[in-house]
Amino acid sequence: MAHDVFISYSTKNTEYAEAVCEKLEDNGIECWIAPRNIKTGTNYAKEIMDALKLAKMVVLIFMVNLLLH
Repeated sequence: MAHDVFISYSTKNTEYAEAVCEKLEDNGIECWIAPRNIKTGTNYAKEIMDALKLAKMVVLIFMVNLLLH
């Protein structure tokens, strides 16, 4: 499957990753995001590596929790 963007995220940030994906796709940018685009019964790691190779761009959702006192 052709896609423009590979979205990488921690499961802790699923809500944000899905929101980014939705916004990009609403604007005609095709995204690859796990687990949505993982084919049933396939090797998870291989699917991710294959998708990364085909991506034109990677979006990394990275959040840091800082406790400030």
